[in-house]
Amino acid sequence: MKKISAEQIELAYAVSKAVYNREISRNEGLDRLRETAMNKGTASIYFGVYAYLITGRTFSRTVSAQSFDYYLSQIYLENGSEQLLTSLMALKNHIQYFELIQNVTMKLVRDIYVKYSFLYSENKPEEINVSSDDDAICFPEGKEIYKLHLMKERNSELVRLAKKRYLERDALLSCQICSFSFVSNYGELGRGFIEAHHIYPISELKSETETKIDDLILVCSNCHRMLHRNRPWTTIENLKEIKRKFI
Repeated sequence: MKKISAEQIELAYAVSKAVYNREISRNEGLDRLRETAMNKGTASIYFGVYAYLITGRTFSRTVSAQSFDYYLSQIYLENGSEQLLTSLMALKNHIQYFELIQNVTMKLVRDIYVKYSFLYSENKPEEINVSSDDDAICFPEGKEIYKLHLMKERNSELVRLAKKRYLERDALLSCQICSFSFVSNYGELGRGFIEAHHIYPISELKSETETKIDDLILVCSNCHRMLHRNRPWTTIENLKEIKRKFI
C-alpha cells in the first residue's frame, strides 16, 4: 500500500464517517479521496476500517499504525469511552487475525492498541446508582487532556507458542475457565481465537522478567474481562468457583 500522508488520513477519517452515516454516497466519498491521489482500493479499505471499528466487527484489511492512531483518537473524542472499548475489541481481533492466522507481526499496530487500552482504563465510566434525586446533577465535561503512559511490553511470541501448545491438546481452543469455544460457536470466524491472560500481572513487574508458557492461561473474552474486573485481579480459582455457582 502506498504511504498515506497525515493529511490524507485526516480526510479519509472525515469522509469515512460521512459515508458510514450516509451523509454522502460511497461514490462521492471515493471521488473526494481520489482528489488527494488516494486510489479507489485504498479508499475503500479506509471506509471499511471505520465501519468495523465503530461496530466492533473483526476485519482483515489493514491500514497503517498512524492511521489507526488517528482513527481511535477521533472515535474517542467524538464518542467517548464505551465506543472506544468497542473499537478496541475490533482492533484486538484484527491484530490476532494477522498474528495467529496470517503469521504477520503487527507490533506497531499492537502498540497503538496498548496505548488506547491504557487510555480507556484511565477514563472508563464509573458504575453508579442513579436515584430520582440525582436527575438534576450536572458535571463539567469536554476538557481536552493529553496523557503519556509508560507501557509494559508484551511478548507476542510467548502468547503464540502458548496457543500452539494448547491447540495440540484441545482442537477447539476451549476457555480454561468456562470451556467456551469460539470455533464451536462462530465457525470459521472463531477458529484459532482465544485470549491469553498473564497469571502474574505484567503491569506490576518492576523490571524485565522472564515469563514461561505456564505463566499464561487461555480464556474467552468474557472470562478475561471478569479476571480484570477488580483490582487486585480476581484469581483463576475464584472465578472458576463463581462460575460453578451459576451453572
